[in-house]
Amino acid sequence: MEDMRREVIRNMEQDTDYDFIANNYWNMDKADLKDIILELLYGIYENEKHGIDAKEEAIENLKERWDM
Repeated sequence: MEDMRREVIRNMEQDTDYDFIANNYWNMDKADLKDIILELLYGIYENEKHGIDAKEEAIENLKERWDM
């Protein structure tokens, strides 16, 4: 599970997350998919509210949530 989490973070950082998740979602833990969605939604909210980059916010929050 941790390897998949590291791959999610790596792909988010390299802007290849869309294809990675589209091709690997079936092999991912439902709780991890929930975390990704929640962090992206929060990042979008913060972006609209404070002008913060939504993806960077989501990456940092996932790293914290998954202790990376």
